[in-house]
Amino acid sequence: MNKKKIIQSPFVVMGCMTTILTAGLMGPNAMGLMAPSRVLPASAFHATNDAQEVQILTTGLGSLEKRLQMIADAKSSIDMEFFIYQTDQSGRIMTQALLEKAKEMKAKGKPFSIRLLVDSKPSVFQTNLNAYYAQELAKYGIEVRYYNNISWLQVTAAQNRSHRKTFVIDGKEAIVGGRNIADEYFNLSTTYNFMDRDVYLKGSLVSSIVKSFESFWDSNRTSTLPEIHEPQLKDYKLTVSDVENKDLMPADDKKVVNAYLNDVQEYKDGLAAAKDLLKENSADRGVIEKVHHIGQQQLTEDPSGVCNESYFFADMPGSGEDKRVVFDQFLKLSATAKKQIIIESPYTVLTGSKPIFASIVEKQKIDVQILTNSLLSTDQISTVAAFLPTVEALTSSGVRVFIADGTSPKWQKFLSPAVAQTKWGTHAKGAVIDDDTFEISTFNMDPRSQNLNSEMAFVCRGNKELTAAVREDMMKRQKQMVELDKTGHPKDGRSKYFGVSQGKQFFVHLAAPLAKIFDFWL
Repeated sequence: MNKKKIIQSPFVVMGCMTTILTAGLMGPNAMGLMAPSRVLPASAFHATNDAQEVQILTTGLGSLEKRLQMIADAKSSIDMEFFIYQTDQSGRIMTQALLEKAKEMKAKGKPFSIRLLVDSKPSVFQTNLNAYYAQELAKYGIEVRYYNNISWLQVTAAQNRSHRKTFVIDGKEAIVGGRNIADEYFNLSTTYNFMDRDVYLKGSLVSSIVKSFESFWDSNRTSTLPEIHEPQLKDYKLTVSDVENKDLMPADDKKVVNAYLNDVQEYKDGLAAAKDLLKENSADRGVIEKVHHIGQQQLTEDPSGVCNESYFFADMPGSGEDKRVVFDQFLKLSATAKKQIIIESPYTVLTGSKPIFASIVEKQKIDVQILTNSLLSTDQISTVAAFLPTVEALTSSGVRVFIADGTSPKWQKFLSPAVAQTKWGTHAKGAVIDDDTFEISTFNMDPRSQNLNSEMAFVCRGNKELTAAVREDMMKRQKQMVELDKTGHPKDGRSKYFGVSQGKQFFVHLAAPLAKIFDFWL
């Protein structure tokens, strides 16, 4: 791999900007400010002055409730795309809601489509939605496909992951943002939870989100998994007698019988787990009742409005610079700032001797703030191992950096006290520019999001009220963060490795050199 070619992290100063083309763009401001550097399909870039209904989803329970409401109201189709789809409590609730909708529409004799695209990283065959679940869902007309299901021995090609999160109903309304399907994204976990952010959209912009989904759904990197069948004795060249008398067999033959028996048990367990996911139990009903009760209230408090200048942009399927769109558009968005940029990113990795946001402070003379995770609050130690030793390159130039303290958002209500007492980190990805522009995306401020993962983003310009609401949500989170001084250490005097064991600190110091070498994969 040519490291020099692909490593230009979100924080490396760009030597030049390419010529802006304006062909095919909608909206007068798109021409000069946010126009892409090349002509792109509608699936990768859409700018519009049509009014878009917008709601900012600031809480996990509210965001889950919104999805359940949208499923219940769906008339013709549900299209979903996630980096992670767990089979935990949130996965049970979502999957059972999808199943009920499929059964309802079949009973009414109405055509209805449910499609789910999941990234096929290694964990997809563990606790994620694996082939057993896909096969069971297919019986009810729910189609599951997987993105980039290739061996990790193909090191370079396997790095391209779909980090996108899309939830589209009837091709007319959508949710995009940071949340996957797993308990920690919806504030249901009793071990670790995220502060995250999504945006609900209804309007013409959704047509491009649909086109983007279709481009990944139909991509040559997307596939179904082979159908799973119960292991048969003949496939192992065994007989019933061999199984019954395995203890009398030679050692090598006995290994074959044991392999068959293990495979049969794995098949039965996988099948049972898939069937159990679809069967609502009393625990599910209890959680759903609480989600409805608390989530509906939180939704009424979430800000909503109309955006009259909106943008959707997304990376295209596959690897390579020609497939990347989101980072370039974020640079253009940053260049419009006149007073302030506030960025929230759970994973922040610096490369290069002069970070780009340090350059923005220097050249544009504006306030730049970054909200990210500490070693205590993160779920990805490797990224913090790469970030903390180099953060001084940002703070010394005037960029204000805040790291999460690991505590729960005090202003939110949860299902139980146990949820509030867990460790919390930020997972929201986005930015506020001055007083009239905000972005909500799937993009992390790291080389992986820039160079390897496929991402997507929504931008609203010109709505000061909605922008103020997003900023207020960020500021509430910032109050529970620790600001770093110009040397990259907490201003309150504590260690930047606060709250973690000596063992974990030792691991970070041990990992830091490797993180620096392989930062283009972080």
